Amino acid sequence: MSVYSTNRRTRRWPLAIFYQLIKISMVNVKVIWSAHPGNPQQNRLDFIKNLARQLVEPHLKTRLANLRLPRMLRYSMASILGQYVPHNPPELLDKQVRCGKCPRKQTRRPERNVINVTSLCAKSVVERYAKILSAIK
Repeated sequence: MSVYSTNRRTRRWPLAIFYQLIKISMVNVKVIWSAHPGNPQQNRLDFIKNLARQLVEPHLKTRLANLRLPRMLRYSMASILGQYVPHNPPELLDKQVRCGKCPRKQTRRPERNVINVTSLCAKSVVERYAKILSAIK
């Protein structure tokens, strides 16, 4: 139960008041929920877990749509929501970048046929290296 408690030691009195308001509102919501005859009876811990999950799910869904978040964070959010996040396939880059595997002397000019292979090694590589890396994987 201590995991879902709002009691925190703090020297900032506005924060202490905020935590107390959260605690009071959780107790009030539980009383209102229990008073309604159509709702199933739950103990306080399960009720608080369900309440927290229902409050967090809409925020997680909007954050999951943000592709700029780290991949592992999106995977953990998707596992909480029970959704599947597809792996991004390698795609051709429109901008000119250097190959991450070729020596610097060999690639004086940036190439256009560079593939973004983030799922393999998080580097952009030329097509011939992409075939080698995908064969190793």
